[in-house]
Amino acid sequence: MESGQSLLDTLKRASSISYVSSKLGVSRPTLYRYVDLYESGDKEKVPEVAREFFIYCCKDNLSEDDVSRYFLVNRSEDASWGEESGGSACLIGGDRVMIIVRNPKKDRAVEISTEISGETIVIGTYHLSDEKNFVTIDDLVPGHSFKYRLVGTDGKRSKWESFTVEFHVSGPGRRNRGDLRRTL
Repeated sequence: MESGQSLLDTLKRASSISYVSSKLGVSRPTLYRYVDLYESGDKEKVPEVAREFFIYCCKDNLSEDDVSRYFLVNRSEDASWGEESGGSACLIGGDRVMIIVRNPKKDRAVEISTEISGETIVIGTYHLSDEKNFVTIDDLVPGHSFKYRLVGTDGKRSKWESFTVEFHVSGPGRRNRGDLRRTL
């Protein structure tokens, strides 16, 4: 959390209050009350699940990707990961995709492909950074099918996992990335 910025401001900058409240399983007014309690020093009155998330939000430069990743890893409704895809999961929102790798290794990358005339064409290879266990891919063609898989420098490849990107417009000329949603 940036110096001088309230927890509520941080949450609003990195995500939507509706998204966070739905992921925590509380109403928006209840979330506001929890934030007030937390910021006033009554942290013990905030349920543990919300308190842990607020502690996580205190890191510098909290982003939408960080919030989505937190809820996928820590609050997932479905505890299974795509083992055939190398222990990964795919989140989709608007025209962007986040591929999260359960046990990242420096020698692995994520390949994204599409089919053209029945042929699978790799359109990009994205390497995991040292600090993150996910890659984010923006500006994919809405309504089109894509696939991803994990590849290693040793030549090992996981099975392809399919996903489709949706596109939503919210207002004149404005793209809405929407909530990232999980697919397996």
